[in-house]
Amino acid sequence: MRPEVLLRRQSSIPATPQAPSSARRALKDAIPPPDLAFRLDDAQLVISEVVSNAVKHGARDSRDALRLVIETDDRRLRVDVEQTLAALDVHPTERHVDSAHGGGSGLLIVEALADAWGAEAGPPGHVWFEFEAT
Repeated sequence: MRPEVLLRRQSSIPATPQAPSSARRALKDAIPPPDLAFRLDDAQLVISEVVSNAVKHGARDSRDALRLVIETDDRRLRVDVEQTLAALDVHPTERHVDSAHGGGSGLLIVEALADAWGAEAGPPGHVWFEFEAT
């Protein structure tokens, strides 16, 4: 049986270079369950990566907005990032890491840190992740 959602927050974030910072702030304001407080830094890194990808690949331009849904209960944090365009090729093992140009490793970070994550192609595209208390 899934625990009852204690908090659900939605926000709209302009698809600009400042979006990852706004998303981190929204996550921190949501105050994850106390048992997850020690994982807040990891969750903020993951949300930065997902939102950065959504700005780069999922928006037509800076007039588009990303929809951020943050849900927490007593044991879990779930974040869903909705982008305007489809979320295609969202697979860390199939991506080429381009260290010369500083890109391509974001989903590898998501894969390494989040307890679960996935994508729904859309459009609109969704990329979500979860952290659970241990």
